[in-house]
Amino acid sequence: MSRVNDYRRAMNGLRPSPAWRRRTLAAMEEAAAGTRRARPARHPLRWAAAAAVFVAVFLGAVWWNLPRQGTVAPVHTPGGVARTPAPVYTPPDDVWFLPDAAYWLGSTFSMTYFPSDRTAAPDAGRYLDAFTSLPVYDNRTTGLDDARPIGQRVAGALGTSLVSDSWDAGEGCGRYQAVLADGSELTLQGRTDLHVELPPGSDADTVQSALEVLNTPAGESELEQEFLAEAFLDMSYAEDLSYCDCTVIPEAYTRYSIRPAEEAVALFRSGDYWSAMHTAYPERAEILEVRLTYLTEPYMEQLQPVYAIYFTQDYWEVYEDGTNWMGSDYAAWPAGMIPAAVAYVPAVEGLTFQYRSDEGRDLHRTPAVTDDVWSLSDAGGWITIVEDPAQQMGSNPTEGRLDELTELPVYYNQKPTEGQQTLRMEALAGELGLTITSSRWYEGTAEPSQGWSPSLWANCADGSTLRLYGLYSLDLLGDAPPPEALYGLYDTAADSALWSTETVEEYSYDGTQSISRSWFYDDPGASLEQQLYNYSFLRFSTTESGGARLMLPPAYIWDTYPICTAAEAVAQFRSGDYWSTMETAYPERAEILQVTLEYAAEDYQAFFQPVYRILFTQDYWDAYLAEWMGDGADVSRFTGVAAAYVPAVDGLDFRMYANDTEVHRTPS
Repeated sequence: MSRVNDYRRAMNGLRPSPAWRRRTLAAMEEAAAGTRRARPARHPLRWAAAAAVFVAVFLGAVWWNLPRQGTVAPVHTPGGVARTPAPVYTPPDDVWFLPDAAYWLGSTFSMTYFPSDRTAAPDAGRYLDAFTSLPVYDNRTTGLDDARPIGQRVAGALGTSLVSDSWDAGEGCGRYQAVLADGSELTLQGRTDLHVELPPGSDADTVQSALEVLNTPAGESELEQEFLAEAFLDMSYAEDLSYCDCTVIPEAYTRYSIRPAEEAVALFRSGDYWSAMHTAYPERAEILEVRLTYLTEPYMEQLQPVYAIYFTQDYWEVYEDGTNWMGSDYAAWPAGMIPAAVAYVPAVEGLTFQYRSDEGRDLHRTPAVTDDVWSLSDAGGWITIVEDPAQQMGSNPTEGRLDELTELPVYYNQKPTEGQQTLRMEALAGELGLTITSSRWYEGTAEPSQGWSPSLWANCADGSTLRLYGLYSLDLLGDAPPPEALYGLYDTAADSALWSTETVEEYSYDGTQSISRSWFYDDPGASLEQQLYNYSFLRFSTTESGGARLMLPPAYIWDTYPICTAAEAVAQFRSGDYWSTMETAYPERAEILQVTLEYAAEDYQAFFQPVYRILFTQDYWDAYLAEWMGDGADVSRFTGVAAAYVPAVDGLDFRMYANDTEVHRTPS
């Protein structure tokens, strides 16, 4: 198979791409003929890892049960922490497509609540403006000799001694394990996270008194001592006293100046913060409380003071009805309360700060992309150039009606034999009034690939060529009959008055317009499920060379499956898990332009299943258009869009290829 034909199959079904296919085919044919004009040199593309992803997990509890480390009243003076600025942006009507929604759509999460009257905590503002510097503790152990003194210190506090010990790298800051003479076993992660397996007969008061000396920090003033004690005093026991967890405060520390709370809030509003909640509009969030505290995770290289900023958004009210996403058994949040999320901003500038999800993903949210957009994965992706995104939105019947569909059938795409394809080809040729003079069969690959499905190529007496991929995709090369003559191939859609034309447009690098037209059976009186079937399978398109590509309706329903919601599909895309010829570095900050449902009907699919098509753009793509488009093109007229695909059914095999490469994008 030629490279040109291979590319045609590679891009088949990856909308929006008809003009891409034609443009690239033409370019390859020009290159083969030696007539291709060289493109101007571009910046070298330096690939970068994908950006931080959404995580729908963070630790929270009802507000009155949270330790009050450095709280501040909603209206705080002096200091002037701004609670709610004048709204800069207005959220879209469908807030389920915002990154905020991914927080509620996660499989596990806990919520923080505040009274709806915004009542301040009794100790609000106690520590917030009290300090200009605070200690930072090194949490790393570098080996057994470094960690053993801490083990000896713990053993001494418990009135016993070490018997044996070991050290390994653990989560990166070191993990020390030891057996004590009284039968206790301890595990220390970093320098601070201590777990002790206690021997039978241990006394709670004795153990607590012994371990308190390990997690009582030393402050320079009585107020600082009180603040550090509230931040670090953390001890818990099993009911049967079989184990104890506590914090060991390192004896050595370095003091650093801390930024004021106002500066931390400004960083949050700019979009630079750490949180499980990635809100689309931090600049318009309502600040409920700001607290000064420490985070003590075992993977943190340094234990440093941070500002915990509790905030809410007015449009989160839409998420209140848990039945939208958790089912009818889910109860909305408590009466008289509002939901809040927490964002962390380091109080010390310039130190390495880490905050991760339970899965180990970095939760740093950044306000904008890097200045060097050529280092991003986007620079090597497929961007469709348009004057208006509507030029790539097509005529999908599910637009604006996605909530009407909760389950859909999946169709089986059997892998045919040569005999089955031959019978199918002869029947199609007869209906088209063509006579086959010769044919050649290509066996598909045994393993999943772009060439998985067999193909049969047939030459006809009038000089045209038919190419059948599998049983349901037919290419007609040569002079295709007028569209009206092709309606008859679809027995269930013989009413010619109900056929509609779908037009999509795009532009080449020199600003030349390209228009692609498809025809599909459009019965407005049918159910939405049937309209989606017609749109996906009772359709064909014509090519600039005069040929046609026909999608033929599948014969076998495999089963009917529940489908995920559009909001869940968008959340999956924003997490970085999607299929597309565009690997964008920042899916969490992409602008969603349109979400529709269609069937993935490429011949290499084992199942024709419903997928969400997410049309999106990024504001920094303008830099690529300015570089790629020729000097004669008015770049200001154009913008770039791309499509991402997310399967609507969970658990079925789904694939998407381009140039024999699978284009599944996964979170880094």
